[in-house]
This record gives sequence, C-alpha cells and structure tokens, in this order.
Amino acid sequence: MKFKNYLGFLLLLTLTLSFLTPLASNSSCTNPIDLSNRFELLIGREVLIIYGQKAAEKDVKAANLINKSLMNVTNLSVRVVSDSDVSPDDLIRNDLILIGGPLANKVTQKLQSELSVWLTKLNGKLTLFAAGLLLQNSNVGLVSLDENPLNNEKYVFTVMGMTRNGTLAAAMAFSDSKILMKQVSVILSVDGEYKEYGSFSALSDDLRSKFQELYQVYPVPIFIVGVASTFKVP
Repeated sequence: MKFKNYLGFLLLLTLTLSFLTPLASNSSCTNPIDLSNRFELLIGREVLIIYGQKAAEKDVKAANLINKSLMNVTNLSVRVVSDSDVSPDDLIRNDLILIGGPLANKVTQKLQSELSVWLTKLNGKLTLFAAGLLLQNSNVGLVSLDENPLNNEKYVFTVMGMTRNGTLAAAMAFSDSKILMKQVSVILSVDGEYKEYGSFSALSDDLRSKFQELYQVYPVPIFIVGVASTFKVP
C-alpha cells in the first residue's frame, strides 16, 4: 500500500473510531449548529438559495423544493437565485443554501475548500469527501451545515450529490426529513425517493486541512477577491 493511501487509511480509521467535536453554537443563535435544528436556525434571517445557472433542471427543482419547505419559518426572507446573480456582498450578508456541487454551482466551487464536504479525485475518479467519508456511489447526496467562512455569524447549507439525482434526493431530505442530525448527512437516491445513510459530525479545521493535503479539492478553488482574509488572492 502506498504511503499516501496508508496515511489516508489511518486518518479515516481514526476519524471513524473517534467522537469528533461538533461545531460550537453560533454567537447569534442559541440553538446548536445541528441539521435537526435547521429550520429553527433560520428564523428571522435572510437566506439565499443558490443554484448553478447552467445546472440541470433537477437542481432548479431542488432549489424550489427547499424554498417551499421554508415558507412556514417565522419572519424569514428567502430569495432563489442563480450563481451568476449573486455579488460577493450577498455571500457575506446572507445565510446560504447551495444547490449542487462545484461542477454545477460556482459558489459551491468558491467555498468548498472551507466546508465539511468537497469534491476530490481518487485514482482518477470523482469522489465526494464528507466528514471523513469517501463516496463514489452515483446515487449519493449530501446535506451539510457549516458556519459561513466569509461571515461566521451566518450559515452555509450545502445540498449536493454525485449526480443530479443525488442532489434532488438531498433536497428532499432537507425539506422533510425528521432524522437529519449533526452537521453532515449522507443521503441515497432510491427510486425517485430518498433514504438516509447516516449523519456525522463536522471536521475540525485541523482535520480538514490534513485531509485536504491527501484528498485535494477539485476543481482547483476559485478564490474570492476582496471579501475575506481567509481567501487569498493568487
């Protein structure tokens, strides 16, 4: 076994056998940062649901499905927009729900290196990395919850899949599942419906950095100029 793969295996094993520390509570909200509280976290806030302008029709359907599920959240302002219709300031001032992975959504591509889930390549094959798991099943989808790396008083929900079916299944789970927990939930698309595979704690910043050395973010991150010190200008 090559050293890189062996080291990756040890990290994955350590992650599997350890209890990871969940994200701390956001300073602007008393609810814990947990997918089970996703609707409560958004009460009284301004939210952008962002899909890729060139994304598949199912991604737009996923965005509208989540928008509909938020209609009963108290005092919530929601806009559904394409990734071409948002400004850097929009990404700072709003809570974000990103529909689609980095190949379908430019905002996901910009932020994924700072989130709990990202796209990588393993032996030349596109692979989703999610809280220590490597996922290649074409029917898999993910729902994740992170602090917004551009403004830690805001949230980023990522709803994505290996394919458009996985993304839509993840959106369905976000909209009506009663058992999404922690910060990362793995979803499977099954005959046009969804099934929860499991929920996992987010990675610490240190573990995320270590994993990204092994499983590099793909495609190469697009850096946002002039909006936050955490993003470097190439």
